[in-house]
Amino acid sequence: MVSAPKRRTASQGKTRSSSRPSRPNSRRRPGTTSARIVTLLRDAGATEVHVRVSAPPFISPCYYGTDIDSKENLIACQMTIPEICSYIGADSLGYLSLKGVKSLTSPDLQEEDWFCTGCFDGTYPIAVPKEMPKDKFESKIGE
Repeated sequence: MVSAPKRRTASQGKTRSSSRPSRPNSRRRPGTTSARIVTLLRDAGATEVHVRVSAPPFISPCYYGTDIDSKENLIACQMTIPEICSYIGADSLGYLSLKGVKSLTSPDLQEEDWFCTGCFDGTYPIAVPKEMPKDKFESKIGE
C-alpha cells in the first residue's frame, strides 16, 4: 500500500510569524495578498519561496491610472525591502529597478520622453492634484 506524502502546514518547519514586523495600521493592510500566496505555497510543500516583483516598489500615490490613493496603502512606504520580505514570510524578495523598467520600455527615448514614474519615484510629469477622491476611476467617461 502506498500512502500519500504528508502535507506540510505553515506551523511545521519554518515559521515566520514571530519575526514579522507588526502589520501596518491600514484598512487594506498592504502586503496581505503576497503573504497569503507565500503561505499557500508553503502549505503546498514549498521549502523556499523567493518573490520577484516586475516593477519597482510603489512609494507614492498614482494620480494617472493605478488606483492607489495614499501612502498609507503602500507597504514600501512603511517598511524596508528586508522588512517586507519578513512580513510576507518569503525567503527573499526582489523588485525590478526603476532603471530596469525604463530600459525595457523606452530604450531609444530620451529621458524626458519616458513614461510617468511618479508612483515609483515621486516625480510626476505635471502638478498633482491636492485632493483626489478615492472613487476617481469608478465612474463612466462622460459622467
